[in-house]
Amino acid sequence: MITLQNIKDNCSQFLLESKGIPTFKLLSNSYEELSKVKVRHKKKETLVSHTMDYANDAKIYNRSVFTYGNNFPTPLEDNKQIYYVFPTDGYEYLYSTSVKHSDTSIRAMFFEFLEKLEPQDSNKIPGLISDLLNFTYTNKNLCDGLYHENEILFYNISCFYVVAQNKYPKYNDLYEMLEG
Repeated sequence: MITLQNIKDNCSQFLLESKGIPTFKLLSNSYEELSKVKVRHKKKETLVSHTMDYANDAKIYNRSVFTYGNNFPTPLEDNKQIYYVFPTDGYEYLYSTSVKHSDTSIRAMFFEFLEKLEPQDSNKIPGLISDLLNFTYTNKNLCDGLYHENEILFYNISCFYVVAQNKYPKYNDLYEMLEG
């Protein structure tokens, strides 16, 4: 059984760096109110995974978790609920102040380039998008990414902890228990 102590013991880096600002993820409501979630290996390479990995010279997309900063923007589905996310110690992160949802943004950039470039230049699109991502993504000041409605990519972790938002509607209450 997962307890708040597990989060205190394994997520101290996030508790310190986040300074009391939550990050959220929409997950199946089949998860317990407090759960440990394995970061799944994404077997299928997609346009987004290829572009993100190419932009960062590493396979970070494959073993990562995407979360959202303040004011979770995704509408709820019947079988989903919002969870607070606590990445385990040793994580690294990236976020963009201009990209709110990477899958949608990267696809939109791809099709925009496809319309504007000559067909023989379409193989340059991943490199062009990669260059744009390198200019817009940062790994500095996690609080800034959390405070705004940014999508945040946590990577270099094998798991993360989640707490159902409906268990602690006021994040400050949960945060104070974890800090205490």
